[in-house]
Formats: sequence, C-alpha cells, structure tokens
Amino acid sequence: PAGTPACGGPDGRRAMPVLAAYRAALQARPLRTKAATSFVLFGTGNALVQAAEQRRPRETGASAASFSARKVAACSVYGAGLYAPGMHVWYQALERWLPSTALPSTCCKLALHSAFAAPAIISSFTLATKTLEGAPLGESIAALRDRGPQMWLTALGFINIGLFINYQFMPLPYRVMFGNCVQLLWTTYQCWELGREGSHAAPLGEPLPPAAVVLHAPAQ
Repeated sequence: PAGTPACGGPDGRRAMPVLAAYRAALQARPLRTKAATSFVLFGTGNALVQAAEQRRPRETGASAASFSARKVAACSVYGAGLYAPGMHVWYQALERWLPSTALPSTCCKLALHSAFAAPAIISSFTLATKTLEGAPLGESIAALRDRGPQMWLTALGFINIGLFINYQFMPLPYRVMFGNCVQLLWTTYQCWELGREGSHAAPLGEPLPPAAVVLHAPAQ
C-alpha cells in the first residue's frame, strides 16, 4: 500500500505483519497501545542505563551495585500512566491547532513543545519516578532543581531534532513509531542525568556509590 516502506528479504517480510498489527492496534485502541509502548520503552531505557553502570565498576575493579527492578518498574509505570496519556492529549491538541505540515507550522509546534511540554515531561518524570522509588518529596524536588535545567537545555537540541524529523518528513502512519524510538533515547538520557544527580549528592569525604542511576537515593 501507498506510504508503506518496502522491506526486502525474509526478515523484512516477517516484520510486516508485526507492523501491520501495531498500526491496527493504534487505530483500534490508540491510548492503550501508546501506554503499552511507553511502558516497555521507559523501562527499557532505565534497564539500559543500569546495565551500562554495572559494567563500569567491573572495568575499574570496584564492586557493582545490584540491578534494581524497582527502578525499571518506576519508569515503566510513569511511561504508561503519565507520559502516554499526557502526550496523547498534547499531540491531539497540536494537530487541531496547527494541522499543517508546512515549515512555519512545524516550527511553531517545536516552540510550543520546548516552552510547555518539555518542562512538564522533565518535571513529572523526575518527581514521579523518584517518588515511586520511595524517595522523600524534598529529595525529589532537589533532584529536579539540580538536574532539570540541564535536561531542558539538552531537550532543546536533541528532542527538537527528532520532533522536526517526525513532523516534517515521516509519513503519518509511522510518526508514532518514530517518536517512540526518539523517546527511548530520551528516557535513557533522563535516567543517566538523574543518576549523575545521585552521584553528586554524596557528602565530601565519602566514596561515590558504585552505580548511580535514575532514582538512586543520595548517600547519607
């Protein structure tokens, strides 16, 4: 069909039914499908960060922290419960306000995303995931205050590049799928950035924790 990229070889032919089933699920149950996709991708992003952080101590001879399933679950729950419904409403509203794919319309969407959606995503991600991990509210707010501005500045470059490509060049049926790939990379970055916040919170004179990843409580 028109708008469907050609896939040669047996691997491509095997992938086509999966893509078709995903598109059908998006049309039949868009919010549930997006929530399930975000559940998987947000958890995957956190798991990738933890796996990378676990390799680092082995290279330096230090002891590695155990893998935290709770951190993965916290990110997954945030993705399905807050991110997916929030962005579903956001994209629907943008398409109603700015239905054109012309360059000025795309630039307006990017500006609105940077000014409103990005700060909301960063704030809700930091506060919700740390709270789900069991951190006190004051600690969650301190993490947002410490790492939030840097994450927002990074979003101005990284996320806007992905969003521009998505709005301007991707065929409409594949925009959600492409956005999910960008989302995976962004979630991984957010987890890593919050992990840096956890590392910096160690008091002077005490060794840094062997693996500081998202939702990691500062050393006491």
